[in-house]
Amino acid sequence: MKPARKHVKVRAYSSSANLSVGFDIAAVALDAFYDEIEIIYNGENRIKSTVTGNTNIPSENTATKAVEEVFKRAGVSFGVDIKLAKGIPAGKGLGSSGASAAAGALAANLMINSKLGMDDLIDIAANVEGAFSGTPHADNVSASLLGGFSFVFSKNPFRAFSIFRDMEFYVAIPEVKTEESKTKKARESLGRPVDYTQYVNEKYALIKLIQGLLYGDSSNITMAINENSYHQQIREQAGLVPFFSDIKSNLTGNGAEGVCLSGAGPSLIIYSREENFEGKIKDTYSKYGIEVIVKKTKVAGGAYEII
Repeated sequence: MKPARKHVKVRAYSSSANLSVGFDIAAVALDAFYDEIEIIYNGENRIKSTVTGNTNIPSENTATKAVEEVFKRAGVSFGVDIKLAKGIPAGKGLGSSGASAAAGALAANLMINSKLGMDDLIDIAANVEGAFSGTPHADNVSASLLGGFSFVFSKNPFRAFSIFRDMEFYVAIPEVKTEESKTKKARESLGRPVDYTQYVNEKYALIKLIQGLLYGDSSNITMAINENSYHQQIREQAGLVPFFSDIKSNLTGNGAEGVCLSGAGPSLIIYSREENFEGKIKDTYSKYGIEVIVKKTKVAGGAYEII
């Protein structure tokens, strides 16, 4: 069997999941970083993979697995060479594995003449990422595939929609050591009962986020992002995101309108309309003896083919 196309190249952007009140449900695609994947028909009967950029990513990665799963679901079989160029730093809460899975799924589908729909690709990419992180979740992959602010509304199968709102954020990436399997450990830290009042308040805040995006109400967007959500509290208490509450309080008292963890951390996303807010972010982290990389980033579109 031969593919409909012999060469495809795709780019998928980084993402920030949860947005405080949308644990496993909400994420935003950000153009701060991106992964690219090339798939080339090799005329053999095996799939071979190489990775450049972040050399810590193994050849058995989410991009490769997503390609395999797309072919399997579409009922096709042939050999390809996969070249994954990692531009998204791993283990920083920026959807690195999700973007690779998204890029792999889209590229494989293009190679077989788009036999599967976007819903299928979201479901495949989410389950592939889950095999690596411990629990399937579609927030990051849906943001990287669809672009904008994505919201997951079904788990079996995974389904999502997105709302695009032209916004800019700062991404703060602290230079702290992160453990191997960080995402898996961060998810395992969650398990305590949630107080009823907090549970309801987070639901209100999630609706506030959606309303703000639909109607362009930035005050509701930032109020939602600033919610002191359960998963952020637990992860800070577990020592996974040191000084989070203090840094957030300092930033919101100094010009930031919204601050929350990016995924499982340790990165933060920060909304501020102040010019040159980068310096304040760096000064805040320096008070805790932490060096930080700060990037200003825009909401990104979805994964796309590079011609």
